[in-house]
Amino acid sequence: MQCEGSKKILCEIYTTSEESFSVGYAVRENETETLFKVFDELGRECALYVIKKSMIVSLVKETNYLKKMEVYLNYWSKAIKSNIYIPELDKENMFNQVLKLVNESNSVATIRTLDHEELMTGFISKVDDKKIFLKCISMEDATIYDEIMILNENIWFIEFNSIENNILSYAYDILNK
Repeated sequence: MQCEGSKKILCEIYTTSEESFSVGYAVRENETETLFKVFDELGRECALYVIKKSMIVSLVKETNYLKKMEVYLNYWSKAIKSNIYIPELDKENMFNQVLKLVNESNSVATIRTLDHEELMTGFISKVDDKKIFLKCISMEDATIYDEIMILNENIWFIEFNSIENNILSYAYDILNK
């Protein structure tokens, strides 16, 4: 992948389209998965993504946009302390470790699967080596609207420890006291 190493190499991460991408750098990777720390368009830390390498269309380095983003990251590194907690994960089977971590911490995750076009966001209520159960939460009103079973082998993207999901979880907790 060559976005991991002692020096953090900022990359444009393309998955489902050549038209849109995320910006981040690899924190950890193995033969089949990469854990990225991801930044928003203003250079603020926004999430951790674990992505199956087979779903990464391309990683682009050293663009003019990334040069600007490096300046933004530098600004934020001086302005505020990091808010995104990166868990200690073994390099092997990061997906299962992240699924268990999200379940145990009762936090919200966003998942994309091979058999679903849309992103699914919610709490993981059960997890084992073959499947998870996701209590889907509405982005509009922070209510649970469904619980679905997802096969682990179909998951190719997990967003966790993200600002958006943490705020949604907070709203859910407050509105459902």
